Amino acid sequence: MSNFKLWRNAFLNIHDIETKEKWNTLDIVSKYLTIIRAPILLMTASTVILGGFLAYKNGAFNVLDFLLCLLGLIFAHACMNLIDEFIDHPQKKDQTRDFRPQYGMQVLENGYITLKQWSKYLLFSGLVALICISILILRTDIRTLYMALTAALCILLYTWPLKYIGLGEPIALFVWGPLMVCGSYFACSGGVLPILNSEVFLIAIIYALGPINVLFSSHIDKIKRDQVKQAYTLPVLFGERIARHASIGFWVAQYVLCFILFLFGYISWSIVLVLFAIPAFWHAVKVFWHPCQNAETDAHKAWVPYFSATAYIYNKTFSGFFILALILDFILQIVMR
Repeated sequence: MSNFKLWRNAFLNIHDIETKEKWNTLDIVSKYLTIIRAPILLMTASTVILGGFLAYKNGAFNVLDFLLCLLGLIFAHACMNLIDEFIDHPQKKDQTRDFRPQYGMQVLENGYITLKQWSKYLLFSGLVALICISILILRTDIRTLYMALTAALCILLYTWPLKYIGLGEPIALFVWGPLMVCGSYFACSGGVLPILNSEVFLIAIIYALGPINVLFSSHIDKIKRDQVKQAYTLPVLFGERIARHASIGFWVAQYVLCFILFLFGYISWSIVLVLFAIPAFWHAVKVFWHPCQNAETDAHKAWVPYFSATAYIYNKTFSGFFILALILDFILQIVMR
């Protein structure tokens, strides 16, 4: 397989490398994309792109600032994934039954790299993020620094202790929604704060509910493991049944908020495009309505990402149609001028 195909596979799919020998055959780029769980970073990239698009739609957009913001936040998210794995690594109790090595590629858990090698990946990701954000601050103003520090603080606190006391999901909603979308809007528009712009704020919440539900669903998958670790995520506090139904509620809220966008005149009839996600929504509801039937069997490796995988697939479907609706609305505005 060519390097390009390896990179594409690592970028689009969360997968496991069965043996260390196979891992050693990968090139450095494929290893890096696998280690940072690159497919998850696509949700962060989409959030920044959404903020940039809204800035462009409202007549204020700078390409260089957008690219700096995009790269900075992607590599910051990569840092969070690396740190999150490191924090969980020393707590491993049973490698054959632990969640993380089976949920995705966990190089520390599998012994494919040393802590020294892991630290180099973290250093690289952190430096890229820091350089991009620093240049962006110089190109805008001090408020970009405040937002960057807020994001960094949220990332560090999410990993510990917020994730362990039921506050991880709310802080992630804040980061993926108002902070990242509005912050990207601010950076790309040359310093226009959209916080008081209800249209931008609503769109940020609608979009953020998707990635947050993927995170929330992954915590449903990990309820029993997190109970053992005394990590009191919201699904642990709610219990599986309420958590599964809460996930459905998040998806319903997205459609309700889309209707509110239309009702207040923030978007045209193009919003009906999100209704094309209804078949995927109905499939996801059927999955989440019932507990995973084989959760206590030896098929542990197969069922672990059961709910989060469904949420991830549905989120890509809904988010795709939602962004298409925004683009179509923008085109219609230009045509009708």
